Amino acid sequence: METQPHPHHRAHIAVGILCTALASAAAFQYFFYDQQYGVALALFLLFVLAGIHVLTALAGGRGNVWAYFFLVPFGISLAATMLYSSEPVRLLSLLISVFSLAFFAFWFSVPRTDFRDVKSLWPFSFFLESFIPFPRLGAFGRELVRNRGQMSKVLVGAGIAIPFLLLFGMLFISADGVIRQMFLELFADQSLFWYFVNKSAWTIISFLFFASAGYALASRITERRSPEFGDDPEPLDAVVVNTFLVLLNILFLGFIAMQFFTLFGGEKFLQAASVTYAQYARQGFFQLLGVSAIVFGIVAVLYRFTGLRHWLTRILAGAFILQTGVIIASAIRRLLLYIDTYGLTLSRYWAFVAIVLIALALAVTLAAMLAHAPHYRFFNTLFMSSVCLLSATLLFNAEAHIVRVNTERFLSDPTRQFDALYLGARLSSDAVPVLADAFARIEVASNIPLDVAEAFLGLLKVKRQELRERMNQDWKRATISDYQALASLERMFAGE
Repeated sequence: METQPHPHHRAHIAVGILCTALASAAAFQYFFYDQQYGVALALFLLFVLAGIHVLTALAGGRGNVWAYFFLVPFGISLAATMLYSSEPVRLLSLLISVFSLAFFAFWFSVPRTDFRDVKSLWPFSFFLESFIPFPRLGAFGRELVRNRGQMSKVLVGAGIAIPFLLLFGMLFISADGVIRQMFLELFADQSLFWYFVNKSAWTIISFLFFASAGYALASRITERRSPEFGDDPEPLDAVVVNTFLVLLNILFLGFIAMQFFTLFGGEKFLQAASVTYAQYARQGFFQLLGVSAIVFGIVAVLYRFTGLRHWLTRILAGAFILQTGVIIASAIRRLLLYIDTYGLTLSRYWAFVAIVLIALALAVTLAAMLAHAPHYRFFNTLFMSSVCLLSATLLFNAEAHIVRVNTERFLSDPTRQFDALYLGARLSSDAVPVLADAFARIEVASNIPLDVAEAFLGLLKVKRQELRERMNQDWKRATISDYQALASLERMFAGE
């Protein structure tokens, strides 16, 4: 016999959502508002993850177990943001962790579904309920006052009025100079006043977001609301698709032939055009990176709208992918030549990572195409594995590797340039311990210009002072690499 829910069960869930939203908004202000990286980001998102489990349990849902797979890139990204201070790591960690958590919350709260039967991991309802959940505030308000007394309804009405009171209050303050001056006199300076206004506004926005998102999550469970998938689109005409692929294959084949005469064929062809290997490599890599990304997009669209079921379409698409593989090899060779001449930088490192990931995605696409895998199963698997792989790349200390590569490059040939100012000014704390050791080795092994050495040491001293201030002011902004960098710099300048 099925157990009947308590008559006030839905109202109790609404109260739980309210409490969770208030706590999440407070965590947003304390951890996330001023810094979206490091320990602060990790603690905030872990708090939100705990709230998701609380609401799921409160609503009586058990969720899709396979949704926990999204917590793999989530956990890796949080580990990376606590380890490293590099800007690309901060940005990618934020994006991967937030989106992974959103996917987990959505699929953990919908009715149980076999992963192999999911037609799309990102239905329209996922974006609407995860990132724009505000339309559900009205339904949440009704549940909050269900079977409640007059006082509870008064409190809900007052809560709804608060954002509008602040909005109209700010407009009135801005419109009347006397009132504005009265409020400004309450604060030490004008910036403090506007900081308070801004923080209050974001507190309200964050609370409304968490309340509406929490209600969307709970209602998916209580209403057993499954995501809706549209019908498969009508396949594209095979003749049109094959003509399109034939023309692209001809163009790519001509370009590849030119590559064997130039990049793979030696320097004589380039010397005739008065172009060096380094110049040739510098001119073409990012264009070929763009070509590779566009090719993946084209193949993905064809896979989605044709299933690549026609034998000729599969052959032409396979040839298209294989030729793109040759172009990717050319792009990687160009990049390596460029690095050999000018050194490794952060942008060149991440460009290399990007093109390798695209190459792997195309290889998986080719394998899925040959295996006649359904397009939706292929896209879902590729998406989840790509996010995991991308998050795993964040655990590698790219900036320390950059310093090592440039140091060994210079020590093997002192006639090459060692860009100490770039390494000291543009790289973060991640590079400092290796950088301090590398500079000591280079200073002994070669004659660095005195002005460059002094400027480099000055940059490290400035970085040491910045790290001291950051750790004294707010521990939430610090990363493990910050502590390691400060310890390394304190040892380096111990006698000063």
